[in-house]
Amino acid sequence: MKINLENPTEETPNGGEKLYGILSKLDLKSFRIRKENLEKLKQIDSMIIVGSSWSGKTTIRNMLVDIGGESFSFPKRVITREQRPNDNLDENEFANSLEDLKLKVNGGIIWKRNLGEKIEYYGFKKSEDDSFPVYSANNALVRGKDDLVQEPNNLVANSLILLVYAPDDERGDRNIKREGDYLESKPLEKEVRASDRAISMYPEAHFWLKISIIKTQKLNKKI
Repeated sequence: MKINLENPTEETPNGGEKLYGILSKLDLKSFRIRKENLEKLKQIDSMIIVGSSWSGKTTIRNMLVDIGGESFSFPKRVITREQRPNDNLDENEFANSLEDLKLKVNGGIIWKRNLGEKIEYYGFKKSEDDSFPVYSANNALVRGKDDLVQEPNNLVANSLILLVYAPDDERGDRNIKREGDYLESKPLEKEVRASDRAISMYPEAHFWLKISIIKTQKLNKKI
């Protein structure tokens, strides 16, 4: 708990406690979660959303943006690639090189991802306030936690890992909707991203959320 500075006799829930409050009131039929991990939400420092490409990570991030208020923060992700037509600029920023990325994240976490045709580097800008950071990443951040380029304060070990997964046909539909024909000229990258399935991340995650278009609509209504 944090002390409410406007009224020192009251305590204000931290981000983990607020997340606990949200999830404990929802119909969790779409979640797979160990009961003890739900309780652990109250002690964590941050949350990392992971999942395969086109699984719905940004959907969950945006839901938390809508309901999180001042309890959550959403550090911007910086990537060493060119900007694509449909990139979300509220979520992403771009760097020309690893050195440029290091300057932009200013001490934040950095990791790499092998896309077959190239290596891409990713990073998150360091959170500077007392809010609860929510990071929307790819599987490579957690899978490569022992080989990170840089990591402040054991960030991965002190985070709750939420794995988002979706049926392959819906992932394919989201790929077309988001990427268009961009990846048609990059067949190896498309194959690598499509084959990085959620099941490989089950041992790393604390809880799992299956997301589909229908379930997302229902979840939004309940929240």
